[in-house]
Amino acid sequence: MRHPAKLVLCTAALAVIGLSPLAKADFLPVPNFSFEAPTQAGGSGDLGSVTGGTSGITDWNLSGAFTASAGVFANDSPNQFTTLPDGRQFAFIDAWRSGDQTSLTLDPAANSLPAIDSTASYTLTVAIGQRADYQPAGSVAIQLLADGNVVSSNTLNANTITPGAFTDLSTTLTAAQAATLGGQQLSIRIVDTNTSATNDKNEVALDNVRLFTTAVPEPASLGVLLIGAAGLLTKRRRA
Repeated sequence: MRHPAKLVLCTAALAVIGLSPLAKADFLPVPNFSFEAPTQAGGSGDLGSVTGGTSGITDWNLSGAFTASAGVFANDSPNQFTTLPDGRQFAFIDAWRSGDQTSLTLDPAANSLPAIDSTASYTLTVAIGQRADYQPAGSVAIQLLADGNVVSSNTLNANTITPGAFTDLSTTLTAAQAATLGGQQLSIRIVDTNTSATNDKNEVALDNVRLFTTAVPEPASLGVLLIGAAGLLTKRRRA
């Protein structure tokens, strides 16, 4: 005898037991993710340079080739961006010479991100923008680091972004990759490369840095789930 109601219950149970743990992503807070610190008046910009060894941006360090600068703007001028992805301020990195690379990296002293879980995946997303009043832009790479080494990266030519707008760029460290990195310190780096043929400044705008992790059940847990699913299906057949 068939029991449609039981079939529905079995299907729902399988969805809840078997799929929810795989789909659940947890948010990992990134220090000064929206670049709201330090607070700036409208029109403020440069806070640091490579030569000074500091970005001036709270919780982020600047490094790379001379000459370059970084800082935050309060978006009080509509000739920069109409709106921001998050908050009132955005950050920027500006590499001044053709071929040079300049990076913002989470300050180790402020990095509150956890050590890598070998059974989890991690997805980093950063809003990348090109100012309407300041062009050309550079090529920007967002990177996940494990003990200072790049383990996941994605690159975007910021000149392809509509001037005055932002677009999201993401990169993922898969659970398969993380399996050999367990216990290593997770961190974030954003790299601006000057792609101009001349020595024009190449500035990229940054905002709303987000990091999510998704736990993947270990094989033993998956085995228990499969046994439970098999039991539910067997019970249905006997009904």
